[in-house]
Amino acid sequence: MRPAPFEVVAASDALPWINCIPLVSLKAAAGHVGDEKLVEPEAWVRPNGSTKPATGLFVARVEGESMNRRIPHGAHCVFRHPVPGSRNGKVVLVEYRDIIDPDVEGPFTLKIWESSKTAGADGSWAHKKILLKPDSTDPGYEPIRLANDPEAAQVVAELVEVLDGSPA
Repeated sequence: MRPAPFEVVAASDALPWINCIPLVSLKAAAGHVGDEKLVEPEAWVRPNGSTKPATGLFVARVEGESMNRRIPHGAHCVFRHPVPGSRNGKVVLVEYRDIIDPDVEGPFTLKIWESSKTAGADGSWAHKKILLKPDSTDPGYEPIRLANDPEAAQVVAELVEVLDGSPA
């Protein structure tokens, strides 16, 4: 029997982001975690992993098989918002207006971010290519190529830890 992925913290004992973090659905997180007002969590939980509660963390259950080499279907995972530093090589939750991912139900997808950049003469840079890559044993999942429209995609959060199932 696998250990529970988290402990639910009683409302009377909850000190948000000090001794617990919110449990939300990925759809709710993707739709609201970027706002100052977080959606009402299903519960406040203490992850049973190596990650300690901190501001910006949340737990969500991952459905689907597109990342099954890293995240088993139905696993609970810790995510961080915002995503600090480079996104390259990270598993990220992306809102992208031009896709509907059946695993996440809506214009959101959880994939590995791979990008290349070009430098401008003034020291600025722009994305040359952005791919959202699955990591699945199912060959039916294909990478998603994002348009170079910065308004088209928003990185919502990054995977920090898989709490049940195989490690990230």
